[in-house]
Amino acid sequence: MDPGTRLQVVRIRDSGALFQDAANSTVLDSQVVGVTLEGTPVSNLPEDIVITFYHQPLQVKSSLVCVFWDELSKNWRTDGCRTVPGEGHTDCRCNHLTYFALLMQVPGAVLPEVHLVSLSVLTFAGCSISAICCFFTIIWICCSGKMQSNPTLQIHVNLLGAVLLLDLGFILSAVLGALEERGPCIGAAAALHFALLGTFSWMAIEGFNLYRLVVKVFPASSLTTLKLALVGWGVPVLIVGAMLFMESYGVYHIAVERPSDYNSTASICWLTEPIVQVLNLGFCAAILLFNFCMMVAMTRRVLRLSAHTRAEKIRHCVTLLGLSCMLGLPWGLAFFSHGALFLPIQYIFSILNALQGLFIFLWYCTLSQPSAKKRSHSSDCTSATPASPRAEQSLSSDHKKLLG
Repeated sequence: MDPGTRLQVVRIRDSGALFQDAANSTVLDSQVVGVTLEGTPVSNLPEDIVITFYHQPLQVKSSLVCVFWDELSKNWRTDGCRTVPGEGHTDCRCNHLTYFALLMQVPGAVLPEVHLVSLSVLTFAGCSISAICCFFTIIWICCSGKMQSNPTLQIHVNLLGAVLLLDLGFILSAVLGALEERGPCIGAAAALHFALLGTFSWMAIEGFNLYRLVVKVFPASSLTTLKLALVGWGVPVLIVGAMLFMESYGVYHIAVERPSDYNSTASICWLTEPIVQVLNLGFCAAILLFNFCMMVAMTRRVLRLSAHTRAEKIRHCVTLLGLSCMLGLPWGLAFFSHGALFLPIQYIFSILNALQGLFIFLWYCTLSQPSAKKRSHSSDCTSATPASPRAEQSLSSDHKKLLG
């Protein structure tokens, strides 16, 4: 550093006209602090600088986030900054020099810290169990010797692979998000988003396959697994590539209610642009709506079948519950997480979706077992697998189609 270079520190009040982003973000007390080195950009400092903002306790349910002003995008960003709340003040620890401020975020719901810890434990445990179950189910199907000639099984394996990536991606994203390092967090967010899009794409393909087998019953000669894979994995690759180009990944802050007079945040590596988050929700909602229609068609089909024994009734119920997991219907609970239902839905959502791989594993185990009626007629029933029905040859023919 040139010994003659001066460190400039300025405090700007009523900063609205100078630092207004497209989202009309609210800066606490309209106060911005600038720390710059004259004529020299400074980044990746070996030791964070600390900017302390003193303020009154917040009177509304909101959280404070340390941000810096990005001159290129004309937006407030959080990369390289950590928020450390205190009594009557908030410290911003950043690894670069620029203009800093505290943004007030007023979320739709603030998650109490005790519930954040509980949900984190449930989700981490569920994702770990789900990842293990997905791995062993993939090995089981691959070793069965039936996958090469069965497109339905190939679709199942791709879905299980996507769920496995999603489980691992979430764990990685949560861990790196707590560190708030920009570079690794961008990579983790992109990986998590790719896995989520892949999971939903393959759940949509599962829904389409169910439609083909159950509703229309047309051959799949023109729809090879390779073509489906171009959709199931190709679409997520294109979307994630576009998001990387738009710099839409980074550290995403979740409002948390601490046991004091202020609220703080937890962090995860995820999409940071609100408009992109809305588009992502729209993509997922469209797939869930399509799969819900497929589930209704399958339910009507099962209800027409006459279950003569308790075992058959249980088998029918297991078929529907398993299909709801294959089609990702529990993800739809996210759209009902509001008001008084916020916390209960958060727990149900976390448990059901974190354990998606386990539920698919149990479904496959249960329906791969031959029924008592078929065992008495033929020894070939060990190949029975669940799928979609055609006539009143009963649900066993459906099991064959769906499980392969």
